[in-house]
Formats: sequence, C-alpha cells, structure tokens
Amino acid sequence: MAHVVSITQPPNGALGDEWFNPTTNKLYKLVALGGTNVSWQDGGNIISGTSGGTAAATSTFASNVEYTFTARQNFAGNTTATAVKFWNAAEQMAVSGITPGSTGNITVQIDLANASIYYFTQAATGNWIVNFRMSPGTFLNSGMGNTESISAVVMATQGSLPFYSNATQIDGVTVTPKWQDGTTPIAGNASSVDIYNYTIIKTANATYTVLGSQSRFA
Repeated sequence: MAHVVSITQPPNGALGDEWFNPTTNKLYKLVALGGTNVSWQDGGNIISGTSGGTAAATSTFASNVEYTFTARQNFAGNTTATAVKFWNAAEQMAVSGITPGSTGNITVQIDLANASIYYFTQAATGNWIVNFRMSPGTFLNSGMGNTESISAVVMATQGSLPFYSNATQIDGVTVTPKWQDGTTPIAGNASSVDIYNYTIIKTANATYTVLGSQSRFA
C-alpha cells in the first residue's frame, strides 16, 4: 500500500493507497465504488486504536463503504461522553429449524459468536437445556473477560402441548439463573412463542451471575 503526500490528487494508484493533502489536512483512500470504478474518498473520521495500552496505527474509513471487522474493536469513550452513538442499528440473529427437546436436541447450543438472538421455529416436543458457549470449539469463558456481560435471547415456538427450558449451562456446566421476580419458570405457554432473556455477567474465571426472565408472546 502506497502513502502519497501531495497538494494535488494523484492521477492513479492501487486500491487501498492513501493520499494525504497537507493543505486541507485530510487523508484519502482509494476505494472501489462498484465494478471497476475507483475513487479517492475522504476518510472523514480518523479512528485510533490501542493494543495492550500502546497506540496502534491510525486507520481511515470511507463514509460510503461497508466494513466488516473480524477482530475485537474497543471504543473507550471518555469521562464526559459515551463511546458510541447509533442512529439506527440492525442486530444479527440466528433462525433455527431444530426442535428443542427432541432426540438429539435435549441440550440446545447457543453459540454467541454467531448471534445473541436465537429463534427456534419448530414447536418444542420436550423440555430442553440451553448451553451458552462462544462457538463449537471455544468456551464462553475464553471469549469473555472478567467484569464483562453479554445479553442473549432464546425464542422458543410452542405447540398445543407446551414445554420449557428447565436448565441453563455455560460451557457445559450448570448454572442457576436469578429469575425475574424470583419466579423460576416451571412450564411453557401453549400455542405461543416463549422468549427467554438472559444477561450473563462474568465475575471471575469461569464464574458467572446469570439474570433470566421468561415472557409469553401470542
């Protein structure tokens, strides 16, 4: 990737090249706008990251380009302002066709690396256990830091004979949630979608406080 300093726009370049204009004090990046068309785009905001407390390289993001981050991003904010503001946001969810409580699905895996909202569209045929993990090969204990929390939602379709989630696990180990109003669910709701909300708070290594609630939607 080339980095050009010039008061005039470079006549050509490769995708990803940067051009800094010292007159306007702006940094531009050469990006694809569709097909083979490329254009120098004003990065707008300069985002400086940190790694282990050491300042990392400055990155520039064009305002009209969609980006995907596969590594963890930290937005610290400051003592007088919140770190992030959204005008609108969409949250990824997982829609599953497995049947909770059926053979092979007594324990329902909730992989939080994929989504934090799981919607099971097939009516449950028995009581089930939810097991929260980061992914099939990674414990949630590895994916979360101490004093961090994750909110998760499990939406379970119910038929005329309802069932319910009768146990909660994290990384295959049973935990006992603190249920809203102190009432532990003991049944499901017929011909409804039961929604279980969980807040998972990691207080120490492999140690959690889980807050839960069950709601009926029909």
